[in-house]
Amino acid sequence: MQVSAVKCFLQFILIGFQFFLWAAPVRATENLVSGGNAYFEIVGLDGRSVSYVNDLSRVVVEKCQPYLNFHGADFSPRILVALRPQAYADFAGDYAIRLGAQGFVSLDLKWEPNLGLSTVFRALTDAYLQRYAQFNFGPAVADRMSAWPARALGQMAYLKMRLAESVTLKRLLDAEPRIAVEQVLERSAHAEATDVVYWESYALLALLEQSGMTAASLRNCIESALRGAELSALLTVQFPELATANLQQWWLLKRKEVVISNNEWCESLSVSREWLENMAAFDSFREAGFEFKNLRELWPHREVPLLREMLGARLEIIKLRIAEVNPAYFNTARSLGALFEALLEDAPKYIFIHALVDYMTAFEDAKLLERKTLQALER
Repeated sequence: MQVSAVKCFLQFILIGFQFFLWAAPVRATENLVSGGNAYFEIVGLDGRSVSYVNDLSRVVVEKCQPYLNFHGADFSPRILVALRPQAYADFAGDYAIRLGAQGFVSLDLKWEPNLGLSTVFRALTDAYLQRYAQFNFGPAVADRMSAWPARALGQMAYLKMRLAESVTLKRLLDAEPRIAVEQVLERSAHAEATDVVYWESYALLALLEQSGMTAASLRNCIESALRGAELSALLTVQFPELATANLQQWWLLKRKEVVISNNEWCESLSVSREWLENMAAFDSFREAGFEFKNLRELWPHREVPLLREMLGARLEIIKLRIAEVNPAYFNTARSLGALFEALLEDAPKYIFIHALVDYMTAFEDAKLLERKTLQALER
């Protein structure tokens, strides 16, 4: 018990020291805002950005976990994400990941208007898998893990939020590859990569999924890569012809077999319901000291800057994700967005009430439809 207590105390000191190193030069002129979830702690200069990245980090975890064997792990310490303006970015590129003692992982994002959504997804996924690998396989894995799982899953998370980008991938696969397959399979998780490498990594993941590999085998393949196993050896197990074929020539043929559907799948009923419940929960607002029992409490607090920042960030997330929401919950998502817009646009109270009733009615109808659907499937 004493050893555990000392270990927890040292972890707390470490997190505080890392936070201080980032925060110290900013606090003199700016106030920091923080938010987070079970896996990420987000720190920035405005609540809207923090809330936005927090919601995106939830999407990353949600999209990655089906491809991993260990679910629900309570990362301690969590991944610290710092949204740094250019003036406080002491690193090259759009983001930097730092690894510390006790499995501590920090992610610095160069938080500027030109930072693309795809880059944010890539960075969050990279940091998440770094922390996941260290948490489950030990700190030594950082020097061995392959890059392609983070690149593939980060691009997949981005693609699910930008469904129109499937056209980009299809066009890429229809043309001759612009890189050698060795660049996709390179070992270093910290190597610089172009957009093409990310797309090709995702294409490889799609090929594995479409090859008849079981979900359990695919998870084991990804986790082996995170442990440092060579993907070329793992591929030979699934594709025996690779034992005698040239890897590059094989990839030239196989990448053309990847099916990119123009009609993307939608989420399951439960995933959409749980996501909407999260979008309508304001626990962090309550934790900030404001009285909040249910969505009706949004009206008296509508002028609070913190709440307006959260509403703006969540509205952006709804607009990004609504295309993949299960059709049963589409009206719920649309009406929740309308509710947030009514508050942000200072609409009259009767408009707010009308939007709230629309949302609550749509949500209850959708949940009833979900229950009846599941009951019908169980017969």
